[in-house]
Amino acid sequence: MDGAPCKKCPQGTYSENECSRFCSSCLSPGYFTTDGISCRMCPIGTYKPLNETECRQCPKGIYKPWASLDSCIRCPTGSTTDGKSCTKCPKGTFARFGWKECQTCRLGTYSPLGSDKYHFCNSGIAINGTLCQLCPTGTFKYSETQCRECPSGTYSDNLRSTESHCKTCSGAVSKDKTSCNACSKGTYSVHGTRCQQCPKGTHSNKIDSGYCPQCPLGTNKGQRRQHHLQEMQTGRLATKQKQDKMHRKRVYIQIQQRYYF
Repeated sequence: MDGAPCKKCPQGTYSENECSRFCSSCLSPGYFTTDGISCRMCPIGTYKPLNETECRQCPKGIYKPWASLDSCIRCPTGSTTDGKSCTKCPKGTFARFGWKECQTCRLGTYSPLGSDKYHFCNSGIAINGTLCQLCPTGTFKYSETQCRECPSGTYSDNLRSTESHCKTCSGAVSKDKTSCNACSKGTYSVHGTRCQQCPKGTHSNKIDSGYCPQCPLGTNKGQRRQHHLQEMQTGRLATKQKQDKMHRKRVYIQIQQRYYF
């Protein structure tokens, strides 16, 4: 103009016309210019603060999905971003609102896809932080990550057991920890580990006995019968011995009488 040479617009300004008298500002948030000819919106995933001249990448945890936005926004809970879009946190991870990255679930917990927190397993144990798995029958939940076999002599026939739910086999034996096998007649089991023969003087006339009661006196069972027989035999022997002694005494008297009289 007025014969003066045209100059390039200063940084942060532009002019759409050649040799314009004025250059317009392109310093508004979300807009930029690089050639001084046009003012454009910052691309998706970038932003430009007020009075700055260049677009910047959105920081971790926030993004700009549309170029028309003049600033980056935060991702919803349970997600993270590369600056252009939000992605749900994978299974086994979680993110609260505004977090820059998804965090791995702590040991013994789990989280589904897109979670904002970790969870404990109400039943069963956590597997790789991604799901809950019930402990199989014959086992119980020992910790948040471990199932263990029921103690010796006990069993569990369901999938939601804790150690207190492992039941004792009374009058029976636990072999596979999932059920009880009843003890046969004449045997008993207290702790569920093995069936034992009833001691002498006791009996069990039914299966699955937890104890063997004493045999009544005068019965033909066990030690009491044997003791009773011994008492009878002892009494008979004593009587016979007494009778023999009396018989010998009578014979002796008779001999004496014959000899002297």
